[in-house]
Amino acid sequence: MAVDILECHLVTCQKSGTCREKIGGGTVCVCPPRIAGDHCEEEIDECQSSPCVRGGVCVDKINGFECECPHAQWVGQTCGNREYVGAGFFLNCGKIMFCAVKMCP
Repeated sequence: MAVDILECHLVTCQKSGTCREKIGGGTVCVCPPRIAGDHCEEEIDECQSSPCVRGGVCVDKINGFECECPHAQWVGQTCGNREYVGAGFFLNCGKIMFCAVKMCP
């Protein structure tokens, strides 16, 4: 007669990973998004893909990233939007938008 042994009590999954018993024996850690490794011990570095443009510096965060834009005129999640400053007001210049009297580059 076979005896089922629950093995998850012997396994520690990190970073909110969940242990699952495998059919036929053994265990596997199921990791949340952006976490990897046999025991969910590794956070995926979102900055590896170089998401920041225009000289922005990528800062890896838990489950995300942030770009530190080099100049005040570049804004947005990846520093890809230009912000025109003139006459005491700010306009967010998208791809097809005029800022005051000149077109955004």
